[in-house]
Amino acid sequence: MTYIPEPIKTFIRQRAKYRCEYCGLTENFSYYGHQIDHIIPTKHRGSSEAINLALACFDCNNAKSSDVASY
Repeated sequence: MTYIPEPIKTFIRQRAKYRCEYCGLTENFSYYGHQIDHIIPTKHRGSSEAINLALACFDCNNAKSSDVASY
């Protein structure tokens, strides 16, 4: 697991307006809290910079897992 500093996590959440950046589900309507996802996973040499991070709901993040793409 890659460490992402809290200021970057806060920036990602605010940038996404607390919505999943894949399906648009707001965090208020999610049973689980949204997670910070690497768009290009670190195993594929993706960085932990804000440009490569997205706010994802549990279902979208779980479906994508550590792959580059999903449904």
